[in-house]
Amino acid sequence: MKKNYIVLLGILSLLMVGCTDTALFYGMDTTYKMGDNLDRSVKSYQEDDTWVRSSNVYKTRFWTRTKFYIDSIDTAETYGLSIVSYSSYDIFWDGVKIGSNGIIGDSEETEEPGILRKYFLLPNSLLTKGGHVLAIRHSNFHATSDINLFYTSIGIYEQMIKRPLIQTAMMYILGGMFLIVGLYYLFTYFKTRKEFIILLFGLISISFFFLVFIEYSKEYYEYTYDLHFVRLEIIQWLNFFIASLIPLFFLFRFQLKNKWTFYLFHQAYLIVLLMIYWRMYDTYAILISKSMWVFSVFVVGIAFVNKKRGSLPVLLGLLCITLLSFMIMHDVSLFLTFAILVLLMMYSMVIYQKEQKKSYELALSQSERLKFELQVQNIKPHFLMNTLTSLIELVEQSPEDSITLINSLSDEFRMLNKMADVKKVSIKEELQLCKSHIEVMRLRKEVQYKLKQKNIEYTETIPPAVIHTAIENGITHCLPNENNEISFLIVFSRLKEWKQYELITYGKPVSEVRREGGTGEQYIKSRLSESYGEDWFFESKRVPEGWKVLFRFKEK
Repeated sequence: MKKNYIVLLGILSLLMVGCTDTALFYGMDTTYKMGDNLDRSVKSYQEDDTWVRSSNVYKTRFWTRTKFYIDSIDTAETYGLSIVSYSSYDIFWDGVKIGSNGIIGDSEETEEPGILRKYFLLPNSLLTKGGHVLAIRHSNFHATSDINLFYTSIGIYEQMIKRPLIQTAMMYILGGMFLIVGLYYLFTYFKTRKEFIILLFGLISISFFFLVFIEYSKEYYEYTYDLHFVRLEIIQWLNFFIASLIPLFFLFRFQLKNKWTFYLFHQAYLIVLLMIYWRMYDTYAILISKSMWVFSVFVVGIAFVNKKRGSLPVLLGLLCITLLSFMIMHDVSLFLTFAILVLLMMYSMVIYQKEQKKSYELALSQSERLKFELQVQNIKPHFLMNTLTSLIELVEQSPEDSITLINSLSDEFRMLNKMADVKKVSIKEELQLCKSHIEVMRLRKEVQYKLKQKNIEYTETIPPAVIHTAIENGITHCLPNENNEISFLIVFSRLKEWKQYELITYGKPVSEVRREGGTGEQYIKSRLSESYGEDWFFESKRVPEGWKVLFRFKEK
C-alpha cells in the first residue's frame, strides 16, 4: 500500500503544478455589442445602455470591450496577452491595434477562423499605470453553437506560453500511466478471452487516457475555434462512455444480483441527462460525473451489505471521491478523483485476481480428482472380477463372444483413458463409450441391452462419461423385463437457453427405495459443476417405465 500512497502523492503534485496560475491581470467588466463600428476601438468611446455584460452571439459580427487596471509592472519582463474566444478578431489596446487572429468576414465564406487560444506580445510602453481598455472586433460565422466563450488575461509572456505546456506534459505522464495499465489489461483479456471485468478495466483506463489527451490538446495544438466544438463533442461522449463503464465495472466486480436491471436504470438516467443538457458541455460533464460517483457508491454499498470481499476499502474510497467531486471545481476534481479511482480499481482487481487464482487452483485440484474418479468409477475390482469370470466362461463356451468381450472392454478402457484429461467430449464419443459398455454388460449378464437415441445433435459437447454413468445407474436400478431385455432412450432437447439430456431406462425397478447420493450421481454432479458452474440441474428417480436420469445446463 505504501507504493499506492507514493503514486497518489505524485498525482497530487502533478495536479498542483498543473493548477498554478500565470496570469497577473484579469479583464474586468467585459461588455458586448452587436454590429460593427471602428469607433468602438478607442479608449474614450462612450458605451451606452445597448452594451450588455454577456451575450450568446451566433454567426454575426460584434465587439467586446474589456477594462484592465495596471498598478505596476516589472520593466525587465516581457508581457503578453492571452485570449480565448470562439471567433476571428482584431485587437485594439487603448485604440492601438496590436494583432489579429484569423480574418474577420461577413459570412462563413469570407471569414477565416481564428485560433481558439492565442498569445500576443504587449509592449511595456502600452502598460502604463492606471486603467486601460481592450477592444476587440469579432466575427463568428463558423460557430456551430450559440454558446459564446471569451476569456482574457495579461501575464509574463514566457510563463504564459511555457506553463500550460509543462502542465500538459505532467498530465500526459498521468495519462501515459492509464494507457499502460489499459493496454496491459486489454492484452490480458484478448489473450485469455475470459473475465469480462478485465476488459472493462482496460476500456476504462484507455478511455481516460483519451480524455486526458483530448482535454489538454488545446495547450499545444493550435486549432481553429470551429474545431473546438468537435473537440467538446468528443469529450462529451468520452464522459458518457466512462460514466457508463465505471458502475458496470463495480456491478461485475462484486457480482450483484439484478446487475443488468441496475445498469439499465443508470444508463436511462444518463441518456435523459444527455437529452436535457445537450451541448451544455460543462454542465453535463459535472452532472454526469457526480451521477457516476453516487451510483457507484450505491452499487458498492450493496456489495458491502452483502459482505462481498474487498468492498469496504472501495466503498470508503468512493465516498471520499464523491465528496471531493462536490467540494472541488470539476476541472481539478475530475483528474484527481479518477486517479484515486484507478488505485481503488487496481486494489479491487488484485483482490479479484487472488480470488480467481484460488478458484483456479481449487478447480485444478477438483479436475485431477475427477480424472481419478472417472478411472476408478469404471475400473472397480468387482467389475473387473465379474468381467474376467464371464470371460473365462465365454472362452470355454463361445470363443467368438469372448473375443467380442475383450475388444469391447478394451475399447471402453481406451476411451475412458482418453477422456480423463479433458473437460468435455463430443456427444458422438460419449455414445460410442456407452455402446462399448452396453456390449460388455450384455456378454457379462447375458441380458439384451438396447440403446436408442432421439434428436441427438452430434456437434454438441458434454462432460465425459456422464451419460455412461447414467446408464450404469439405470442398470443398477432396473431388472430385465419378461423378454430378458433392458432398453435405454436418450433424448436431447433445447429449452430456450438450456440444453437438456434425458435418459430413460425401460425395465423393472428393483425397489421402491433408493440410496441418495451414490458415487455415480456424485460424479455426474461434480462434472456438471466443473463445466457449468451453478447453471445446471440434475434429477435421478424411479418412474413407471423403470428409471429416469435428467440433467440440463447452460453453456457459458
